[in-house]
Amino acid sequence: MMDDDVVRAYQSTHRNERLISFHRDFHAGFEPRCIEESVAATDKDFKALERHLGDGRAFLSGSDFGLAAHQVSGDGVKNYFI
Repeated sequence: MMDDDVVRAYQSTHRNERLISFHRDFHAGFEPRCIEESVAATDKDFKALERHLGDGRAFLSGSDFGLAAHQVSGDGVKNYFI
């Protein structure tokens, strides 16, 4: 865990507000509700990945490996190829 001086220095120089917020919450300790929601969302997303891969494909994008960004949304995976 970062000490208070490191956290303040990081927050004063970093420009990614979402990442700063995450580090602030991490430093203070996450609320149990936040952890429970994150675990539930991760479980839901992994189940969607399992369903998507359940058709026998080796990779999310099909039978061939490729560079692709994937967005998971509860009931399926949308592929966005780069």
